[in-house]
Amino acid sequence: MSTKPVHITVTEEDIRHGVRKSVCACPVARAMARALARTWLIGKGGRTAPGPVRVDWYERHPVNVQLPDEVVKWIGEFDTGKRPAPFEFDVEIPEEYLGRERPPNDWSR
Repeated sequence: MSTKPVHITVTEEDIRHGVRKSVCACPVARAMARALARTWLIGKGGRTAPGPVRVDWYERHPVNVQLPDEVVKWIGEFDTGKRPAPFEFDVEIPEEYLGRERPPNDWSR
């Protein structure tokens, strides 16, 4: 499966409106939804590899994408009550999940 790097920006607004320990409303999930025009669930990619699991609300097949280590650390700090600063990162996304329209009623904008 071919991938492309996508630049993600987690803003102060993402942090302010993000929900701690939420798989779909944490600041990183909000930023990825905005950049990739779809909802992403941030959870374990496997037993030892944390990363986001994308859920296509129509087809319902998850795709594991590995988050950079510094992003995983940032999420851990946010989830434990700290308020880390806005930041940016790049993540490799399978090409087949790029360029699709946002599903209707997607609240994670």
